[in-house]
Amino acid sequence: MAAALVAVSTIAPAAAQSPRPSPIFRLESDEFWLNLHHFLYALGRVEAKMSDATSTGVAAASSEAERGLRTH
Repeated sequence: MAAALVAVSTIAPAAAQSPRPSPIFRLESDEFWLNLHHFLYALGRVEAKMSDATSTGVAAASSEAERGLRTH
């Protein structure tokens, strides 16, 4: 019985200390790319003259793009 306890006590810590496998995907949030994506999406809707091209959030994209090109 004592040999069984020794065997279990030597195996258990090794299993608990084994490294976790690295995840397949790692999700991160980067505000710059997220904002760029949404800006280009809205700009594309204005350029394509989609039905919501005159809505408040979408219509401003064209003037913002022109302003950005003038300042840079």
